Amino acid sequence: FHQVRQVERAAPLPFDLATLQVEASRAFGWTADRTLRRAQELYEKQYLSYPRTDSRFLTWDLKGQVLDAFQVAAVLLPELEPVVAKLLEAAEGDTLSGRPFNAARVRDHHAIIPTGKRVADDAPLGEDERRLFTLVARRTVAAFLDPFRVEEHRVGAWVEGEADAGPLALEARARRVLAEGWRAVEGGPPPAPEDPHLQAVEALAGADPGTSLGPLGSVEVEERNPMRPRAHTDGTLIRAMERAGDEVPVEEVDAAAPGG
Repeated sequence: FHQVRQVERAAPLPFDLATLQVEASRAFGWTADRTLRRAQELYEKQYLSYPRTDSRFLTWDLKGQVLDAFQVAAVLLPELEPVVAKLLEAAEGDTLSGRPFNAARVRDHHAIIPTGKRVADDAPLGEDERRLFTLVARRTVAAFLDPFRVEEHRVGAWVEGEADAGPLALEARARRVLAEGWRAVEGGPPPAPEDPHLQAVEALAGADPGTSLGPLGSVEVEERNPMRPRAHTDGTLIRAMERAGDEVPVEEVDAAAPGG
């Protein structure tokens, strides 16, 4: 068999405090407290909006601040200038993505974004402040970009085993990036445009059903010892706490209640 499907990953929404702490833990190894303290300092210096928020959405009246934030990001990160130019053009033509704007999902405070204040040369940010501010600036730009799109290939074959063993199904997967979208600005190494195994998978997929591909060149068996789960980082602990009740059946909750 050969299956091909296109997969889209929508742009991530702007940060709330929890997702900012998770991302800073992943990117920098920071504790949740360190992230909150740096975010609070940037807020007090009027570079970031209020950080103690649990909302990842914005209200439409913040559109002007968002556009200012784009321009601040382009000054801070010159490689984003072409992307920001396109976003500003989209805003002028009223085609800027409206997905991050949802007043119904904003409670006391909106998502964390730059205020639009530019960093002055005579008052530079500290190293930690700059790293966190850059993280928020990138995410604010990324939130308004197109989805990340890939084409996934999945191909299967059957290997004839020994007399009574029956055929063994083998499966190979590979993918091709169709559009980087928001991944182009989120930092880190860009995804490879094409999986190095894609040509081999496509060649296998091109064979007619039932065609013998000949004997296997070699077979390797790898034995692994089960590893115990890794210890939590601040980021994974925050994520686990957010999802703590997701898998508890309603019956168990009811049974645990007084008089249940």
